[in-house]
Amino acid sequence: MNEPNDGVGRSSLWMSLAGLILPLVLAILATVFISGSQEGRQRRELAYFLSAFLFAVLELAAFVCGILGRRSGPGKAGLVISSISLIVVVFSLLLLTGGLVISSIWISLIVVVIFLLLLLWHRGQ
Repeated sequence: MNEPNDGVGRSSLWMSLAGLILPLVLAILATVFISGSQEGRQRRELAYFLSAFLFAVLELAAFVCGILGRRSGPGKAGLVISSISLIVVVFSLLLLTGGLVISSIWISLIVVVIFLLLLLWHRGQ
């Protein structure tokens, strides 16, 4: 059955999965195939940056499409996958950088975003 916004929901699901898989593959390929020289190290760092950028762009796009297509099954799945992956990455970055003061602000912001997502999801049903 075609549900409202089914195409947007499917896009959200595919982008959220691609946002997890493609950057990981790019980072693995950069680690394996780029040499350990100084120039190779700079290229590897560029590949890591590009994989992080690709992750951020795809997951944020999947998040937005998931919100727009939340009435369909794939839209809900894409929204959940992108939300969880973004939350895990934000918490990981906060733990790695040692931003304990900033982390409380981020935790509050994430709790508010999760609450709003649950509210939107509940209104859509």
